Amino acid sequence: MMTVRQKYPPSKPVDIAPTVRTELAKLAPKLKAGMRIAVGTGSRGISNILPIVQSAVEFLKIASTIVNIVDN
Repeated sequence: MMTVRQKYPPSKPVDIAPTVRTELAKLAPKLKAGMRIAVGTGSRGISNILPIVQSAVEFLKIASTIVNIVDN
């Protein structure tokens, strides 16, 4: 048996809230007031899951949608 180690270069820091808003803005034309949206929050392997979900939910609420959080 042999020990194997992986080294990944560090990722560049990302300002999470503006990045999430920018990506979700692409969906904005499809969002309608009162629309029911489920946000899946399985966090296995996702760093910074809390600010990502917070930013997504905030964006969707501003768009007047009804948000349901689904935790896997």
